[in-house]
Amino acid sequence: MVQQPEENVPAQPEPQNQKKQSIKDTLSGLKKDMVKKIDGVIDFVLTSCIISFSVKVEKDMESIHVIADNGSHRIERGQESLTLNKQKYIINNESIPPDLEERCGLDKLEQIIEQPSNPAQLFESGCKILKKHIELEKENINGLLVLWAIATYFAVIFPVFPFIFLFGPKGTGKSNLLELLSYMVFNGQKLTTVTESALCDLTDSMRSTVFIDQAEHLARNLIGLLADSYKLAGGKRMITVRQNGRRFPKEFSGYGPKCFAATNAPDYDLADRGPTISTIAAKQKKKLKFLFGDSKETKDFRGMCYGFLLHCHAKVKKNYESESLSGDNSRKSELWKPLKAVAMALEIEKTEIENIEKIFNLNYGQFIEQPSGLDLVLFHTISDFVKEEEKNQHESFDKTIKEIQTAMKPVLEESGGEDGQVPSPQWIGKRLSRYSLIEKEDKKKKTRDRLMRYKFNMTHVTDIISRYIDIKSNHH
Repeated sequence: MVQQPEENVPAQPEPQNQKKQSIKDTLSGLKKDMVKKIDGVIDFVLTSCIISFSVKVEKDMESIHVIADNGSHRIERGQESLTLNKQKYIINNESIPPDLEERCGLDKLEQIIEQPSNPAQLFESGCKILKKHIELEKENINGLLVLWAIATYFAVIFPVFPFIFLFGPKGTGKSNLLELLSYMVFNGQKLTTVTESALCDLTDSMRSTVFIDQAEHLARNLIGLLADSYKLAGGKRMITVRQNGRRFPKEFSGYGPKCFAATNAPDYDLADRGPTISTIAAKQKKKLKFLFGDSKETKDFRGMCYGFLLHCHAKVKKNYESESLSGDNSRKSELWKPLKAVAMALEIEKTEIENIEKIFNLNYGQFIEQPSGLDLVLFHTISDFVKEEEKNQHESFDKTIKEIQTAMKPVLEESGGEDGQVPSPQWIGKRLSRYSLIEKEDKKKKTRDRLMRYKFNMTHVTDIISRYIDIKSNHH
């Protein structure tokens, strides 16, 4: 008798509860194996604050990590990982912690851990340093700048942080004030020339507070990154790296406190990222005597700031969470809230906080202006040029002052505005610069007949002008 082959019996489906248990086990194992990272300069994990420094040991550099949590403190030496609340964290080995001796010194660190300074004394100490070396127009401006300097130590707690703009003619102490502030803040780095890569390397690897002198010479392609870097979620620089034959995206954060000094008003895109402080010529010339990175008064001030950070980070965080629920949601209000959270933790008197807030509001977006009728004619004229060049699919175009004046003339004569007079070349040049309509590195090219020539980028010009007029209709 021939035996019949057995039919293929389909596998029985796995019971639903077994599938769920399998997924749960997989996720549980994955959760256990996943590595959590913390920053190797400064980080906040739940209720813990971790500050890292590098110290010279014999012939090598070693990292130490100061951990503050619920009033208790400890120091971990030369570790690649830390355990916080029973969770293991790997320390980012691409971070570059600052030198402890340069920042405050080992003795000062020991002192501030054991005996925290009075928060009110910290604020007063900063105001005395500024008043001693710098003359400002109003007393409360000192308070605003010192409050901003102290708040830089907490910047990574906040989703946004205000910039400071120092504006004034040459000889009014902008660079001196910039330098002095750079010695008071968290990991201050002063730059005169800056690129996207250099900026993001400093802010990402060192959590630096960046100071940019001669900011009137900033390249146009850098303005966009800077304008976005007041937000923790903004100012990103992305590159692609190769590893084991594969390509991976790598992100660098440009977020962090920044201070600019310039003889011109801030760029339009930067002007509403913080207050602008106008500097004045001092009645008595004050020189920055012995103010170097390791000077005693600034070094002591930094030490006090670290102590305030270690002992009061939870209070600042709580203050900010409370403040974030109040007030309006305007950018100005959101940028003031981090400073107010720190001011409250510093135990500054309520009336003084209110006075500092008034100075902040008064100087915020100081150079954001509404265009005049003549400005609008200029915008429409440039917009007409853009439409002409779009037909030729050009990315940029050049125009002389004479060509701009000629195009503006019939509109002014027809409307009778400004008495029908065509504005001077100087006025046109200043307005093009004021509204950032020209590429700064290409301005003031001259033709063979010595006429001033400006270069316009189509995309950039369209973006700026569309904020003021309806480009599609473009009714003069």
